[in-house]
Amino acid sequence: MDFKKLYKKINDAIDKPSNVDVVLFFKHMSLIIKSGISVYEGLKIVAEQTASKSLKRILSEIVVLTGNGEMLAEAMAKYPSAFKEFHLSLVKIGEESGTLDDNFNYLADYLTKDYKLKKKIQGALFYPAVVFSAMIGIGIFITIFILPKITDFYKGYKQELPIATKLLLNFSELIQKHGVEVGITAFCIMVVFIYLYRLPALRLIRDTYMLKIPIMGNLIIKKELVLLTRNIGILIKSGVPIVKALDVASRTLTNRKFAVDMARIHEQVSHGTGIGVAIGTIKDTPIPIMLTRMLDIGDRTGSLGDVSIYLSSFYEDEVDNIAANLSSSLEPILLVLMGVMVGYVAIAILTPIYSITDTIGS
Repeated sequence: MDFKKLYKKINDAIDKPSNVDVVLFFKHMSLIIKSGISVYEGLKIVAEQTASKSLKRILSEIVVLTGNGEMLAEAMAKYPSAFKEFHLSLVKIGEESGTLDDNFNYLADYLTKDYKLKKKIQGALFYPAVVFSAMIGIGIFITIFILPKITDFYKGYKQELPIATKLLLNFSELIQKHGVEVGITAFCIMVVFIYLYRLPALRLIRDTYMLKIPIMGNLIIKKELVLLTRNIGILIKSGVPIVKALDVASRTLTNRKFAVDMARIHEQVSHGTGIGVAIGTIKDTPIPIMLTRMLDIGDRTGSLGDVSIYLSSFYEDEVDNIAANLSSSLEPILLVLMGVMVGYVAIAILTPIYSITDTIGS
């Protein structure tokens, strides 16, 4: 095992610049190059001015590499924690075509929109996460503080208890006697589940079924379509050939099902097939028919870049609508689950009490 490479990988994962730092780097480089300053001098200026220690370290090393004659894209490729393949493709084509300032500006806009998109989705999921956490908290509170007292109360009850009450009391007794074992078991199950969830061999199956989940599946599909169309559009408008743009765009997608389908589309297009025909040959693809037809028209008319940018704006609006309505869509489901949990506990506790009251009254 190469411990130096392992240490560097771990260090890069921990000490990596934030999304905002990278956006500012691209914006500053775009302005500096537009002003007529060389890339080498621009890198030195940004490295001196940036407040991020991790980005300052990376840029200082890139300054040395470019000073020794290395191309900027090649130097940036040595720091995958900060610069992705999509960034490198635009920088490389910018260096070759002399449009590096425009491509830096494209990258800054792309990362800004991508950051806002993630924040919108996180904001939409915040309320459901709070409600779900409250449900778990209420369940733990009832199990630890309420059920033990009820168990003691019903121990002297000589009549037959309802099934709901028996299950609740048995669960309480299990937690009291074997709470540590139950906690460890639950933790181990969670660790195994997370391991299987992240296992590359199962990722395609997992991501395929994720797209079929009500509400959430539609949000994931629209998010991936935003990434796909935006990346294709930016790459093509920056001068990247269609075949290369499809290849790079497929690698930027987060859902494995989308990525696999796009890789197959790229392979067919690289052999001369039209993009519309290539998408049509894939069965069970989450790529909608409207998108297929629009991309096909853009491909045949030579306006694929503009069409892709338009589609990315369209699907971004769709994501906004879904995110805005996500909380209101999930709220009834969460409230029903909470009501069922509280109602079950109430019925299990109160039913024997009513039986005792009836017995005493008679």
